[in-house]
Amino acid sequence: MPMGNLGSGGARLGMLLRRFGLCPVELARQEPKVAVSVLKAAYYSKAKEAHPDYAPEEDKDAAAQRFVELNSEFAEAVKMLEAGVVPASWASGSSSSSSSSPSGVGGGGAHNWQAGYRPGFHSAPWPGGGKPFQHSEPPQFDLYTRAKGHLIVWSSLFVFLTLFREFLVGTAGSTWSWSPPNTINPFWVRRFKDEWGSEAQVKQISQDAQVPKPPKPEKVYRDTPTFYQKRGISNVRRKYEPRGFGPSL
Repeated sequence: MPMGNLGSGGARLGMLLRRFGLCPVELARQEPKVAVSVLKAAYYSKAKEAHPDYAPEEDKDAAAQRFVELNSEFAEAVKMLEAGVVPASWASGSSSSSSSSPSGVGGGGAHNWQAGYRPGFHSAPWPGGGKPFQHSEPPQFDLYTRAKGHLIVWSSLFVFLTLFREFLVGTAGSTWSWSPPNTINPFWVRRFKDEWGSEAQVKQISQDAQVPKPPKPEKVYRDTPTFYQKRGISNVRRKYEPRGFGPSL
């Protein structure tokens, strides 16, 4: 870490850091880049709260002036941290030990900032203004809200399963064969129709037997036509024999 002076610059830097809700002692223990990043986080948090857009109409001018001052203080603090200036609160603890040395405050030389470290003081450098992060509490529901939630969930599930079952029954066999259930029993899946039972088939057969049917016409066997009788034509088949085995005609 670069060395820094312990004069008015350190006191000014300590005051600026306290305005942003930061601990100068802890920032003095960090590297300049880390200290600048912590300061930026604190500045962004305060800038969101102090922005003129969130102020009432009658206080917008004063809020704008405070916002400009906050921005200038942030730029000044960043410039001093990048230059290696040590906050005054850290220097005050080590001024007595380093004043006798030639390189102390009166000598105007470089100061060993690690000589004034007090191990009994510990404070975590929280970017949010010195307050640790607190997890949000889980939501608490009363008995009425829980009962209403269970009723909505389980009734929705029951309606969905019932409609899904009716859809499967109606689209069975890739045809629309849905028929309303005979009972309100939700576990009664099979649907029967009257024409599916044996009694309906017997009734249909008895009805078909009662219907009068026209008599079948008798089959007429015709004798030899008169056309062939007048001409003396015989209907007897001729018997043919192979050549050499008797007459063929």
